[in-house]
Parts: sequence; structure tokens; C-alpha cells
Amino acid sequence: MDMKKFFCALFLASQLAAASGAAEKISDLSARQAPEWLTKTVICQIPLRSFTQEGTLAAATERLGHLADAGIGCVYLMPIVESDPDQNREFWSPRQKKSNTNNPCNPYRIKNYFKIDSEYGTEADLKKFVDRAHELGMKVILDLVYYHCGPTADIITTNPDFVTRDENGKVKNGLWRFPALNFDNPKLREYLISNMEYFVREFGVDGYRADAETHIPIEFWESARARLEKIKPDIALIAESTRAVCQLKAYDANYGFGIAINMKDFFAGSKDAKFKTAGDLEKRFTENKARYPKGARVMYHYDNHDLSTDHGRPEAEMPYEAADAMTVFLIAIDGIPMLFAGNEIADRAEYSLFANRHHKRSVLDWSAAFTDAGKRRLEIVKAMSKIRRERPEFFSGEMKWIDSGNDKVLAFERAKGDSKTFVFVSASPEPVEISAKLSENPKAYFAQRAKVSGGGDSAKVSLDPYGFALIE
Repeated sequence: MDMKKFFCALFLASQLAAASGAAEKISDLSARQAPEWLTKTVICQIPLRSFTQEGTLAAATERLGHLADAGIGCVYLMPIVESDPDQNREFWSPRQKKSNTNNPCNPYRIKNYFKIDSEYGTEADLKKFVDRAHELGMKVILDLVYYHCGPTADIITTNPDFVTRDENGKVKNGLWRFPALNFDNPKLREYLISNMEYFVREFGVDGYRADAETHIPIEFWESARARLEKIKPDIALIAESTRAVCQLKAYDANYGFGIAINMKDFFAGSKDAKFKTAGDLEKRFTENKARYPKGARVMYHYDNHDLSTDHGRPEAEMPYEAADAMTVFLIAIDGIPMLFAGNEIADRAEYSLFANRHHKRSVLDWSAAFTDAGKRRLEIVKAMSKIRRERPEFFSGEMKWIDSGNDKVLAFERAKGDSKTFVFVSASPEPVEISAKLSENPKAYFAQRAKVSGGGDSAKVSLDPYGFALIE
């Protein structure tokens, strides 16, 4: 989606919420409890079009073993239902035109909400994909696009009042030039909730990521959640928004919008970085988390379909070792970590969400897995996924920032009862030494380009360029 328009819309929504004068501040309330599996997982977003040469569910199913071996606990599929093939560019988003792919089929412009797009395969293919993921111990979440639909969507013909219209009866478009759905119509709400139920009941999916959810009444999502939990009690819902009220009843996590770019710029050492020091970035994370109810979760990432489409692959802006350190930081912080397919093997291939095998195809470079950088990254993701899954301080513990004394070193403590880890991650291209207060006999149980010496109040952590250490 067009991120500038989206952020403007989010700001307006937040101002309206503030003006409503709620009796209690959201930050004084408590977030709903999330399914345990979500708090322990590393999510991987899969764009089917570029994940394999074929760009299909069947081909992606054959690659699930790779993700399971990498320690991925949940795969998130971009929209797989039928896209609108309308050629009228009046109803193409600015990004869609700018891509120069000439592909009318934008996965976020829906033709039929119940039909699998033939580009990806069949209903049987989706069932096999989900079943195989479950066999490998992974969950599957799908992408919902309910704010708008395609200009020739089936529901516009069958149910004309499912879309918003002006006083003359003309269909009104939303932010991205697509018809906006009419949530004032209870029949539309029932239709969409039944759509969510369908994929859970018939295919066994484990949750959803809701696109542009802030433009949809929160009551709709709360009702949907209650219905879905009757089918699958541990279902997970992730909001593509920063709307803080989401996690009171409806959702399990919100997106960490903007922080992805802040994180990338910090590790890349960008001269245009908005947050240039470790202290700056710490403050950014702290202030963002304070917006939400107590115990709320934020899903963080440094790469996804929007960022790579609009700005190029984030890690291509930095040395491979810097991206390694960024990956460790992402998985170690308090939140839900999400990788974009290929991050686990240091892939830097160009990507566009509008490209497919028929229109300027962009495909993940699987040969990256055989490079030194790719092998090293895969081992990092494996190790960090295991740590996050098994050590309680990471999946249910507190996080306390530590002043490292160096502007390029992020440091924090993760703790849960007697289980404790000190984390040091360097974004510096130069060697650094940090004075730290650790245990009397500190041990780095996972580290690269790092050394720990001494103990107690006189401990030292030496980090080579982009080094990192997890210390107990």
C-alpha cells in the first residue's frame, strides 16, 4: 500500500480517538492474552509469486521443510484469493502503475473472497500446504483485505450495497482507488466473518493478518474474534495498524510501523537515519510500546512486501554482517519477530509485489543459501528461533534496556524468574569494548565476533564489527 497515505490515515484516526475522551487511558488497561504459540514463534512472510520459480502453493509446499529447519514457527501467506483482473487503470493504485509490470492483478485488490486465485493453484493445494505446515510443526496465517475490493468484484454485482456509494449511487473508492466496503451493512459484516470462518474450518488455518484494519470498525473485529475462537480457541489475529485499542479484545499484536525503517537505517549507518544512536533507538521502541495496553505485543520486522517493493531490499544497504546483527536484535527484543522469505539465507534479489511469472517475474535467489553469508544467516536464524522458543525470558519475560556507553551498541536484559540473558548487539563497523555489570561467571551461550572477559561489575564485552553476544 502507499505508506504515506497510510500513515496520514493512521494519524487522523489516532487524533479522533484522542478527541473521544475515553474514561481510561489505553496504556492503563491490559491487553488480551495471546496464544502461547504466537509468543514463542518467529513468523516468516511468504510472497508466493517470488518464493519459487513456479509461484504456486504446490511449489511452496515443497519448500516448507526448509523453513521448518530454519526454526520458523509460523508462515504468513500474502493474499491468495482471486485478484481482480480489471485492466482499467483508473482503478490501479499509484504503486501498481509505477511498478511497470503491467499486471492488473494486485493481490490486495480482491475479485472473489472465497476462491483461490488460479495463479497460485486450487483449494486442494491450499489444504495440502496447511497440512504439510502442520506436520512440520508450523502454523499458517492468511492475509485479509477487507477495507476495499476490486472494481469488478463479484460482491458489487451480487450485493450492490456491500460497497459504499455517494448520494447518486456511484461506488466510492477508498485510499488506494479501490471500492471501499460498507461496514454499515450488517449483511456485509456477516459475509466477511463467514469468509474468515470458512478458511479456518475448511483448511485449518491458524490465524489472520488484517490489512489496513484501522479503517474498519473495531467492533467488527471483536465480533469476528469471538466467532473464530469457537472454531479454533488458539487462533491468532495480527493488526496491520498502530491502533492501540486493537489488543483489548480483538487482536494479539500490532505492526511496528516505521520502526522497521528506523532499525534498518541504524544498522546500515545511514546518514539520513532519524534515530542515529542506540539511545535514540531505545527511546523509539520505549515510546512506541507505551502507547499500548499493558502486556501488548508488537510485531517487528525489517523487511516485508511493502518495504522491498517501495525501497529495495533493506539488507542490501548494509554489509552482510550488519544484517546478521540486525536479525539477532529483531528476534531477541520484546515483540513478535517477522522475517520476509529470503532473510533467513541473506537473499538480496529484487522484489515487487506486482511481479509474477507472467509480468517481470522477481524470484527469491535460492543460491544465496550456498554462500558463506547465506549459511551463516541460516545458522543464526536457527539458533535464535530455538532460543526464543525454549528460553522463557524471551517468550514471556521482561525487557530492560541497558546503557552500553556506546552509541552503536544496543544492550538489554531479558529476564523471567531465574532465567536471564544479557544481549549486546553492535551496529559499529569498528571494534568496540563495553564495560558491563554481568553475573560473576558470565558465559556467552550464543555469540559471533564477540568475547566476554571478567565478571560481576568489572565484566568486559569485546565486539568486533557487527558482533553480538547473548550472555547468561
